[in-house]
Amino acid sequence: MLNEITKKLVGTVCILPCGDSSLILDTVQNFVTLNQDSWSLLILSTFENSDKKNYQSIRKLSKKCRKVDFIVLNEKESGAHGWTYYSRVVAAAFDYIDTPLVVFCDGTCQPSLTGLQKIEDMWLYEKIGAVKGVIQSNSTKEKGVKSKAEKSFLKGEGIIEFALSDFQLQGTVYDRQLLLEHGIIDRLRTNFRSVQEFPALYLNTLVASSVKVALKDTILLVEKKNKKSKVPTEKYFNFNVNSYGRRCDQFIGARDVIFEAFSKINPDQSLTDFNASGFFQAYGKLYSKFTELIVEENGNLYADQMFDIEQVLMSFEALAICAVDQFPKYNIYQEYLSSYFAMEQNTLLSKIACSKLPVPKQKNLETFYSRASKLDHRSKSSYVAR
Repeated sequence: MLNEITKKLVGTVCILPCGDSSLILDTVQNFVTLNQDSWSLLILSTFENSDKKNYQSIRKLSKKCRKVDFIVLNEKESGAHGWTYYSRVVAAAFDYIDTPLVVFCDGTCQPSLTGLQKIEDMWLYEKIGAVKGVIQSNSTKEKGVKSKAEKSFLKGEGIIEFALSDFQLQGTVYDRQLLLEHGIIDRLRTNFRSVQEFPALYLNTLVASSVKVALKDTILLVEKKNKKSKVPTEKYFNFNVNSYGRRCDQFIGARDVIFEAFSKINPDQSLTDFNASGFFQAYGKLYSKFTELIVEENGNLYADQMFDIEQVLMSFEALAICAVDQFPKYNIYQEYLSSYFAMEQNTLLSKIACSKLPVPKQKNLETFYSRASKLDHRSKSSYVAR
């Protein structure tokens, strides 16, 4: 722990145990060379990764630098029933952070201390729960960074523009104490299963419903140059996080989050006073984000499996409607939702028509039928269930 110097520190850059450990080691090595006294670095590892060579090197560096801490989460902290849950890891991180501010990162990015110090200066004069900044990507490094419109939102006003702008945890600075005071971290711990892949959605939505939040045109993280690596063919046959069924589960969990957020703005209100207009607008935005995930991120998978993407979108629209048709005041906003969903669907289908849905480029990629013919000949080890 950093208790002996934590009183002098303002923020913590927390690196989560995901991605290439060599990139995480690189981030740590760069951080220890920085001449600054405001920010510390916390590296988390899960128990199954802690013995890997790069994490052993990180542990040694943490012993040499007072502003670097390395924590191995036990199985109870990071998962349940043999699974590691991303959302549970994020919740556990707050147990090891003592500074007022925290920003999450992984090995793909390098923290910008200049940008973080600007947020630090802002925080000294404003009581603000979270600030979402800019992640400078490789593609914009030489040409300048695409600016982000700066805007502040009072309690309950930033759910759509702030919380639902993306589902990314990186690039947002949180006021740890405000999150704890409003019980947001405890609720993330309780509901970790429903938002296991998108803890940022939960944090950002609930903090936006509880306190002031802001968007700032300030670079907080800088992406590193991508290392060349082989893309596994299994990427296109992933029936876990990227599957249609999993997307449906994620969508229902996200629906519950925004309903909880709008209910939290005025906790004493009755259902008749519920802000249905705000909720259904946010729900429409949520639908847009998930249909983009289904089409743009999972397009290869559906093409390979011979799915008709239009029929996939129609089935998702049906799910989205039946998921709220019993909600307060749905009858008032039914026509709005139907029109909005149809518009979003037509927009995506137009993109597909113009660009053609991409198909896997690997030359030796197995087809649906060739894989099916081999099922009876595969070893039992291929089907170990967890």
